[in-house]
Amino acid sequence: MAASPSDTKAPLLEEVLQVLHSFDSNEPSTTDSKDSSKNSIGFGTKVLYEGPSKCQCCINWVEQYPQQLKESVEETSDAKKYAILCRVKKSHGNSKKPLELHSIVIQNSVLKSVLGKVLAGYTDVATTLEYVVFEAPFWEFFYRWQQLEEAQNDPESSDLIKLLLDTLKILLNDTHRIARDLAQNKVITYDYLWTIFPPKTMVYHQLFGRDCLLEVNKTEYYEGEAKTYDLHCRYIDRDAEKFGWKILLIEIPRFAGAKPILELKAYPAEYHKTPGHLHSTLVERGRRFISLSGCHHKAYQGKIKVSSKSFFSSNDEFPINERVMIDAASFAMHNHSPSYLSPINWGTDALGFRHPENFSDKLLMLCSPVVKAYGLKTKAWGQIYVDGISDIDWDDNAFRNLVLNEDTKKLVESFVLAQLKQKGSSQFDDIVQGKGQGMIMLLAGEPGVGKTLTAETVAERARQPLYMVSAGELGTSSQEVEKALTTILDLAYRWNAILLLDESDVFLEQRSSDNLQRNQLVSVFLRMLEYYRGLLFLTTNRLSSFDSAFQSRIHLTLNYQGLDKPSRQKIWEAMLKRAHADSDFSVAELAAFAHEPLNGRQIKNVVKAAKLLAAADETALDASHINIVLQVMKREGNIEALN
Repeated sequence: MAASPSDTKAPLLEEVLQVLHSFDSNEPSTTDSKDSSKNSIGFGTKVLYEGPSKCQCCINWVEQYPQQLKESVEETSDAKKYAILCRVKKSHGNSKKPLELHSIVIQNSVLKSVLGKVLAGYTDVATTLEYVVFEAPFWEFFYRWQQLEEAQNDPESSDLIKLLLDTLKILLNDTHRIARDLAQNKVITYDYLWTIFPPKTMVYHQLFGRDCLLEVNKTEYYEGEAKTYDLHCRYIDRDAEKFGWKILLIEIPRFAGAKPILELKAYPAEYHKTPGHLHSTLVERGRRFISLSGCHHKAYQGKIKVSSKSFFSSNDEFPINERVMIDAASFAMHNHSPSYLSPINWGTDALGFRHPENFSDKLLMLCSPVVKAYGLKTKAWGQIYVDGISDIDWDDNAFRNLVLNEDTKKLVESFVLAQLKQKGSSQFDDIVQGKGQGMIMLLAGEPGVGKTLTAETVAERARQPLYMVSAGELGTSSQEVEKALTTILDLAYRWNAILLLDESDVFLEQRSSDNLQRNQLVSVFLRMLEYYRGLLFLTTNRLSSFDSAFQSRIHLTLNYQGLDKPSRQKIWEAMLKRAHADSDFSVAELAAFAHEPLNGRQIKNVVKAAKLLAAADETALDASHINIVLQVMKREGNIEALN
């Protein structure tokens, strides 16, 4: 074992090093010949020491124990007598001063106790340690200078606080003077950005393109290749279960000279031009955000920022005008890994997440401007703006104007309302628990006779969401179909929605021995329908090829016949009313339109095209516009003359 020089007193660390030396061996071990392969490269531990520097960037490691080690001055009994230690270092870089203050060490227990109160809220400051160290440029003291001066009023600690203030004034006087000058002129330099962003500061920022207030958590200068001043801010968001803090990093790139504070991408809210209006607007939006927690069926007009798992690109943001399902829990479950939120730490419940009904105005102002939702027409998950959400304006006449036999309409209405009312009830449960609780209706007929419209108007009558899915969206393999259907059926039941599976012929067709893949699809579909607990509409164009196994699963089948002239006339009248036509169409004009052999979808398209034509002419929609569209359709062969 290598011994320490006799004339050098080893520090406490040497006791550890001596243990390491006991394992030091340059001789190969001979205890086991099987380990000779290890011993060929040496086996043991070698202790190296920091030696004289050979360059500025690397440590020179040597074998010899340092000869002139001295005990740290801070460990001496003399140093421990002082309340404050000031560490001064040699200046480097462009500093004109040979020495500069590196840090201060607080050793006095009374002073540490006072600083614990003055610096309350700083998570990275622990004033209960034996040595409390603060490094230049002493941001903490700059931010709490007023509180530090007020602490002098305590007779027990006034002398100690004055001592600390006198020590810090040497460094911070210039900082205070420059910061005041910049603030009075509402400008800031890059090096002094830190002076306007103390922790807990409310800052204004455009988040998701909307006015927002954020709370500063911490700040730092990033000295990488691209130098930035980084604001680590937070705002209130909601995940699948609760409200909490969402972290946001705002990077302010380095800039030259003095810049107007209002031109920063984030700035203290006190500099906002209309702070009062901003606060009242954000409080109201915060209340709206809180009220939208859970599951809600709403109307929305605005942009949607679609999620990465949607059909669209993850960066897509486009306008929509449709009904949506606001549902953060389903957003996380079916589309995204959950977003982790930090607890809101004051006035919290047992889990550390504050109940929203107790939110202060400050917390309401910090709420997110977006919620997570599903576009029922767009069929995409994304984030939508709170200020674009409104209650649904239900069309109470839609079901009444449906061109369908009145007795049939009454039966459908009764089925739907009864099923929605008894959600979760086992009143009509099958012998096997969980089976047979749903209600399935089959709508059969050629295209354009009103199958889809029936489901749409029924949903309007029941004031429930209509979740429309095309069979083509479910996939082609039985595994894809089962996975997609599981998600769709779960969402439809959770939302208490009327589910419309459009063009479901491929799942309803008779099974045969020569098409095993389609047989699997039908079997999967049958099994999942048995356990569905909600309301489902199926549409098909080919009732003749209906698989017999579905007969016991379908509660009501409606077979739609082709439209006759009176039915078409009713559809023309209803479509023109929905188009808000300013002109009154005569009975003769409606009868003439109904003479053309169009189905409901074609009539809808004609009215839409005619309305666009009238808008181009800057006139009210009238019969002339309808006739122009019909003539074009005839000329192009889209309408066959009646016999």
